[in-house]
Amino acid sequence: MGLTRQDIAAVLNAPGAKLDWAGADLTGLDLSQLDLSGANFAGAKLERANFFDCQLRNTNLSQTNLEQANLSQANLSGANIRGSNLSQDDMSEA
Repeated sequence: MGLTRQDIAAVLNAPGAKLDWAGADLTGLDLSQLDLSGANFAGAKLERANFFDCQLRNTNLSQTNLEQANLSQANLSGANIRGSNLSQDDMSEA
């Protein structure tokens, strides 16, 4: 079984936790309204993931598959999206 929103939230709430989900399969996961600033998602599978209203400042999203992901109202300031598949994304107000 893959990671759940609860798994991600538990890491976010752990003091000093490393936010590293490089290469993880988070397809279709609802991560809306979480502060994921500085996280490493390099090479992750993020198709159809919901990042609505997320804080993604300085996040590494390089080489990810974000096809059909919801990035509306997400803060992508300083995020690295080089080499990522952004086809059919919702990036309204991002």
